Amino acid sequence: MYWGLRTTFFIAGAPIVLLGVIAFIVLREPVRGYFERKAVGADEEVARTEDEPQSFGEGWRATFAVRTLRRLFLSDIFLGCGEVVQIFLVFLLAEKYGLSALQTSYTLLPGAIWLSRRRPGRRRRPR
Repeated sequence: MYWGLRTTFFIAGAPIVLLGVIAFIVLREPVRGYFERKAVGADEEVARTEDEPQSFGEGWRATFAVRTLRRLFLSDIFLGCGEVVQIFLVFLLAEKYGLSALQTSYTLLPGAIWLSRRRPGRRRRPR
């Protein structure tokens, strides 16, 4: 008996939606700054007073002050574009040229070989 993809999504999605509704009802966001004030020894009444939320610009500046996050943000832009191109290329090769899944997977080989040769922490030879 064939259930189909739509039925599978409904069967798998129903518990996820149910758990999401339960989490939305039960879980509450803590007061902003509560745990920081408790860590420095403030009493409960002082710890419950909420801080002002950061503005978008202030959050952006704080995030981009960290060099690693700045690099991750910029690299994600380039990698995301490459992933989109790769996905469409696979479907284009399959549709236009009639390549099988194995043949289209060969388009991933140059990138996989390049990544396998790059080891994190390995220093490059000086030129």
